[in-house]
Amino acid sequence: MKNLQNDPQMNEETGEIMTEDEIYDKVLSKIVGPPRSGYIRGLGAGPKPKRSKLAANDAQLREANQRVDQAERRAMQLAEELMAVKSTAAQQNEELKTVKAGAAQQNEELQAVKARATQQNEELEALKARQNQTDTLLLKLMAQLSQN
Repeated sequence: MKNLQNDPQMNEETGEIMTEDEIYDKVLSKIVGPPRSGYIRGLGAGPKPKRSKLAANDAQLREANQRVDQAERRAMQLAEELMAVKSTAAQQNEELKTVKAGAAQQNEELQAVKARATQQNEELEALKARQNQTDTLLLKLMAQLSQN
């Protein structure tokens, strides 16, 4: 055994001198068998990612993507509703301007009618005063005629 430790071993495939770890691996592979994928000699299979955690992450990602899609659809729907409300508000604003203009015109017409009514009342009062004068004169004339 001492001869093996002091005598450097050559790798049969590459022709290079093997390290201690390579020698141990070669001896162990003859005893235990060739190395297996994902298996560490002395430690076992080692840590492996849990598939359920990966599946849960995928499910969470899908759920998050669905929520994002729903939020985007809702945002688009709200944007469309906002545009409709703005359009309706603009239309109603124009209608309100038209109604205000009509009301202002009617107010001007009403003021003109009031002015004419006031003028006609003044003319009527003047006519009544003249009628009273005429009646008074007529009574005086009749009184004079009846005296003669």
